[in-house]
Amino acid sequence: MVELDVLWNQIKKDLKLIMTEDDFNSTFDKIHAIDFYQNDNAIIKVATSFIQKKINKLYLPQIDILAKKYSEIPIRFKFVTEDDPLIVEIKKEKSPEKKNDFIFNKYRHDVKADFTFSNFVVGKTNNHAFMISSKVADQLGTFANPLYIFGETGLGKTHLMHAIGNYVLDKDGKSKVKYVNSSTFLKDFTKSITNNNNDVFLNEYLECDCLLVDDIQLISGAERTQKEFLLIYEHLYSNNKQIVITSDCPTKKIKGLMERLQSRLSQGMIIEIGSPDLELRINILRKKIKSDYEDVEVSDDVITFLAKNFHSNIRELEGSLRNVIQRCNLLNLSINLENATEILSPQLSSKKITDTLNENNYDRVLSVVADYYHIGVEEILGTKRNKEYVVARHIAMYIIKTKYNLTLNQIGNIFLGKDHTTVKSAIEKIAFEYKQYEDTRIAVSTILAKISAYY
Repeated sequence: MVELDVLWNQIKKDLKLIMTEDDFNSTFDKIHAIDFYQNDNAIIKVATSFIQKKINKLYLPQIDILAKKYSEIPIRFKFVTEDDPLIVEIKKEKSPEKKNDFIFNKYRHDVKADFTFSNFVVGKTNNHAFMISSKVADQLGTFANPLYIFGETGLGKTHLMHAIGNYVLDKDGKSKVKYVNSSTFLKDFTKSITNNNNDVFLNEYLECDCLLVDDIQLISGAERTQKEFLLIYEHLYSNNKQIVITSDCPTKKIKGLMERLQSRLSQGMIIEIGSPDLELRINILRKKIKSDYEDVEVSDDVITFLAKNFHSNIRELEGSLRNVIQRCNLLNLSINLENATEILSPQLSSKKITDTLNENNYDRVLSVVADYYHIGVEEILGTKRNKEYVVARHIAMYIIKTKYNLTLNQIGNIFLGKDHTTVKSAIEKIAFEYKQYEDTRIAVSTILAKISAYY
């Protein structure tokens, strides 16, 4: 078992190596131990809100990476001030968990702590899904089982799924909640057969109190994997364990899904999340600004401009906000309508170009690729050379060429006027890697399956 203070001191040693001495001393030197451990969170008090904001904005991602490096069991760090509501609440409790006397819940690590019911923005198009999900979380296995949520990419299905998981785990820390994406399920099942340890794979699912399965359409056509999933489903369902499924489309529209599995998935409650209306998009942006950019002022006309132009995908909507704020901060510009329009003009031009070619829905390719790599569409269309952006960009070009056979110039236009030689090089690179590397094959096949789910 990892002792939290030992873990924290190791993380501090690594941070010291990458920071200037003055910066490290002023930020971390006086933080010697973890104050509380609660619900898989290592909570550390800091002296001022300035230090808290500095750590959260500049160093928290690196701290999370180091925590994963040194601990097999995921631990989430939270930096708070003395008057933080979380600290006040912990102090009210009669017997808070001791710092180093805790039991790790191995089933919690795949549930994203940031996706909760409290930070899900509710509107007309997702209110029903929100209410049903909340009730399912509170009445596991009895109210709606299975719960099947479907809708386009980036509308909040995965958020609601993780929110159910977090609610269950916060209610009872010993609950066994398992989240898995269907592509991971398929890959892990295949490995378990190859390595002759299928019993280990199976038991991890059979022991669940709540199973959360994302993107069920990705196992379409994989009959052996579907049979394994059906075995798990039947066991959990017969024992009144909760099952939550998400997909891009209704069960009847998933090609290659076994009739028996389709029937099982349809026996509970099926709900759809629709595209957010203008009011909801504005509220999403306002909540995002309040939670992530509390010191930044964004005028109503900029918010309305973003909400009107990015209307089909919440990730793209939030990405446009992030793009404007980061660029304005970098260039020391005011966040006004004129600057927002100029910053986003390449992306908006691309959307117009895409619309003129949109019989085959190329914008869906961009959205699905962005979703797969957990980045924004603007990063795919942009010029940044970060590895994850370049890979996603090249994959998107390859898929558009493979699926729709556009000319190199047409593809270049979709990607903000990229030169045809650049496009050709990217496509050839992915074609080579597809033959050579399993990761590339999995990425391409998973993305294609998701794109084709409706067709």
